[in-house]
Amino acid sequence: MLLNAVVVSVNQLLPVTVLWVLLAQCTNAALPLKTTLIALSAGLVGCFGIWFLGGEIASSFDYRGFELLQIGLLLSLFCLMIATKRTGHTALAASAFGLAVVLYLHHLASFAFSYSKPADGQTLAIGTSLGVGICLSFSILLFFFLDWLKSKHLPWLLLLLLALHGASKVSIALDLALQVDLISAARLEIDLRQIVDEHSVIGRVLRVLVGYEATPNAATLAGFGGALITFLGCTYWRTAHAK
Repeated sequence: MLLNAVVVSVNQLLPVTVLWVLLAQCTNAALPLKTTLIALSAGLVGCFGIWFLGGEIASSFDYRGFELLQIGLLLSLFCLMIATKRTGHTALAASAFGLAVVLYLHHLASFAFSYSKPADGQTLAIGTSLGVGICLSFSILLFFFLDWLKSKHLPWLLLLLLALHGASKVSIALDLALQVDLISAARLEIDLRQIVDEHSVIGRVLRVLVGYEATPNAATLAGFGGALITFLGCTYWRTAHAK
């Protein structure tokens, strides 16, 4: 139970904290504490709404409603990341952060409610606290690493990392679409598990940062590439017209 709580909390919290760091360091948007707390609160309200309506959502659209909701949130998050990078508006960055809270933390809330028995409460609290500590520690290190890149005047690396992270949302959305048979695609003859297993520590970190998958399929790989080109193209268009 303790290990499950740590793993689940890290898997769901790390994408949220990493996104906040990327928005703060890789865009011109400011994310002060007050704005972050407002977005976090709004996202938690959304999590509660999904949990409360979970049965109705899951049974809709031929029992594909939950997956369709996740796909919509992932694609919306991708669009918000592009818009934030192009405009630098704080409201867009806060919306992206709040959307990430809804997308990821409702899984953590569902897990917590499933193990809400008094006997498991202390173990769940300890495991979640450890997970929060791990996510915050990694995100702080990432924040200062990106700050060091900025001091070295390497904005293209920051842009590339943000674009890769944004493209990963599209590939995850396509993977969900494959799981519910909305699209079909063949598995490619690529197996990188001998190099970096996606379930290892490094593999999990790479999956959060850039959507790493050891055995990709044609649809998710094409979607990732298309999303990456779209992200970089939109950013280049904005930069070219700003000059």
